[in-house]
Amino acid sequence: MAKEIEVDNILNEVREDIKDKNLTEEKFVFKDVQISDSMFDSDHEFSMDEYMDTVKNINQLWKIPMSVHIQGRGKLIKKLVERLTYFSIIPRFSSQNDFNKSVTKGFNEMAAYIVKQNETIDSLNEKVERLEKELKEEKDKK
Repeated sequence: MAKEIEVDNILNEVREDIKDKNLTEEKFVFKDVQISDSMFDSDHEFSMDEYMDTVKNINQLWKIPMSVHIQGRGKLIKKLVERLTYFSIIPRFSSQNDFNKSVTKGFNEMAAYIVKQNETIDSLNEKVERLEKELKEEKDKK
């Protein structure tokens, strides 16, 4: 039997932690939250190349194939199992694919936005450098 999650115990632990740390709504600081996921590093610097690699992978892997191939011998039994489970599996795969498609679209939109922002920043930096140079030249003339 699967281990049941005891929500009340977890909530009580959270409440005790809040009480022990004397936290109020104004005092919540998320740096105190322990994150167990090793993929998240709060000190990590953003890398556009890594982000674009991630977007590329997401674009390639978002769709879950609808067909389920069962390994092993016994062609008749495999076909029977596939047909009996088809009605249950396909709607789940379809829903997951819809979600994956939305997330993928979001990542692509963010990538396009970041690229556009970087272009704008580069353009503004060029203008600032040009204006600073012109200002310096004007000061040197006086």
